[in-house]
Amino acid sequence: MLPKKYGGPQVDLRTFIKIIRTVAKHNASAAWLTYFYGLHNVVPAFLPEKGMDEVVNQGGMICDVFPPVGKVVKDGDGYRLTGTWDFASGILYCDWLGLGRINNRTAIRRRINGTLYEFA
Repeated sequence: MLPKKYGGPQVDLRTFIKIIRTVAKHNASAAWLTYFYGLHNVVPAFLPEKGMDEVVNQGGMICDVFPPVGKVVKDGDGYRLTGTWDFASGILYCDWLGLGRINNRTAIRRRINGTLYEFA
């Protein structure tokens, strides 16, 4: 799922699903990891280009918890994020963390490889 710009295969969602199914025919656990870690490479695409470059070029693993259980408020020049999130696979080994949050902003929409993704 990682764009070619960063050395990835930049496959579309249908191709990604076919890859997962092929792996799953042989090993369900391996399919889960193929899905899980590959999908997280989509997360930086929702950042401004500078942030995307920083995350991808650092080379670390991305872990995320998408359910919007946290709350974000403006705090000076930045934001303060509070909340409690459940278990996240890979959390002990990740360099970057994405957390779901509740706010009043409109959704962020971005088209990647022909697929429209929407994050609230």
